[in-house]
Amino acid sequence: MTRPLRIQYPGAVYHVTCRGKERRKIYHDDTDRIKFLEILAQTKWIYTVKIHGYVLMSNHFCPSCHAKKVIEFGGRLGQSILYPVPHRQYVFTVPILLRVYFKYDRRLLSKLCRSAYESLLIFLRTTLKLPHGIPGCIMTIQTFGEYPDRFHPHLHALVSDELFKRAGTFYVMPKVDLKFLEEIFRAKVLGMLKAEGKIGDETIRKLLIWRHLGFNVHNGVRIRR
Repeated sequence: MTRPLRIQYPGAVYHVTCRGKERRKIYHDDTDRIKFLEILAQTKWIYTVKIHGYVLMSNHFCPSCHAKKVIEFGGRLGQSILYPVPHRQYVFTVPILLRVYFKYDRRLLSKLCRSAYESLLIFLRTTLKLPHGIPGCIMTIQTFGEYPDRFHPHLHALVSDELFKRAGTFYVMPKVDLKFLEEIFRAKVLGMLKAEGKIGDETIRKLLIWRHLGFNVHNGVRIRR
């Protein structure tokens, strides 16, 4: 069967796939897959192409749909959502003791996002002394970590490194200690779980006397505009 000629132009992105005849296997073991990857690496170098993502199935290979969606979403963020100012990535994590509540009640994950956003809002407004300032924020939920078999709910937030006023002006955040933000986040999460009937005062008391509470916030990655 013939196909239309591929349209070629600088910067084009192509969906390349190949399937075995009669859907037969093209990879029988990891040796076959490693050999394919070696050929793919050579091809990439010869033709100076960029490979964004792919997946090797038993009877075909094709671009990774997840990687494709990530690239498309990232492009959309840069082109039509993010304002051209510096942004910073914040990562919020919760103690191991509390993660089980999010594992068996997934609606709590959206409430975890709300707790993190409200904590950021208080932290940024207090730091810049702008009670009505508004940050730009995109937040995602992840539930995996270093060990695939362990449920590890945590949040990644891309936040403008400044606060906006309704008039359109913005005020840049100075470099400050995150301890205050961690304390706000801890109080918000514990209060939310108590309101949901998941934990009581005794659990909260035990958590608060631990030397390392397990509530962490990191924002070491800054993205230029």
